[in-house]
Amino acid sequence: VPRLPAATFHGRLLSVLLLSGLVPVLTLAYFMTRFNRQEFDRDLTTSGLSALQTVRRVAEDYLDVSVDETPALDDDVVFWLSRVVRQDINIHRDAELLATSTREVYSSGLLDTRLDGSTYRALVLDRRPFRLAGRRIGGREYLTLSAPMRVDRDGTIGFVSIPLSSQHRAVARKVEEVEDAILIITCVTALLLTLVAYVVARRVAGPIA
Repeated sequence: VPRLPAATFHGRLLSVLLLSGLVPVLTLAYFMTRFNRQEFDRDLTTSGLSALQTVRRVAEDYLDVSVDETPALDDDVVFWLSRVVRQDINIHRDAELLATSTREVYSSGLLDTRLDGSTYRALVLDRRPFRLAGRRIGGREYLTLSAPMRVDRDGTIGFVSIPLSSQHRAVARKVEEVEDAILIITCVTALLLTLVAYVVARRVAGPIA
């Protein structure tokens, strides 16, 4: 029976050991990265919804307790509300901007005063409770969370939106830090597995030589 040369046997054994060790490690690293990214995205949405509910509750409370006969959500009121809840606020009636705490951003033309079409479709036609939408502006991603809200005392339903750009950047930094840590751990583990596989392969292939 022909026998493999020791060098060939050593190389094949080393390859088998490396594949057996590295494939599970790389697979685990991949799924850990995906899991962490999904968890951070879920946390971003959860914190955004909490802030959105606070904004909606405070705005509707203002409409209910205001001494004005026909209280309105104008820029001054919305700016005051934004300071109360510590969150920028945009309010739309139908698809048109009704009031905002950052009028200068819209006046500069950086943002369209009309509600994003996909957001309007999701909230009105699909009747979704909220919509998380993002678009790139000036090389940065602008993320907003929107939901239906009563915009006057008569019960007219409009939409309230809050930007999540700062929260999104913070989450992106955390994701990057976690992915860097996973990459370092994966590389170190792969290096150790390579060393162990090399030693084991030499010991097993040694008698053949």
